[in-house]
Amino acid sequence: MCKKRLEKHKNLCIICSVAQKNVQNHTKEVKMTSSVANNIRAIRKKKGITQGELAKETSLSRNTIVNFETDKRDPRVKDLKRIANALNVSLEELIAD
Repeated sequence: MCKKRLEKHKNLCIICSVAQKNVQNHTKEVKMTSSVANNIRAIRKKKGITQGELAKETSLSRNTIVNFETDKRDPRVKDLKRIANALNVSLEELIAD
């Protein structure tokens, strides 16, 4: 596994609560579930924010937000952090099942 991919994998392992010492044993790539897509959409709507406003606040395109919310694309860790910050929620709340 290359360094860049390993770093991304470590970040995903932290998010899914896999202990750092188990990173080598945790070889399955973490796939974001549709609950993440649903959470992004539900929290955004609850806060009265449009997809365009969220896109502007996160420096992502509106199309990217649409793809995250419709589960057509998995957000990267840095994108999840941006979205959580823009929605003023914790990362844990954003990725909760």
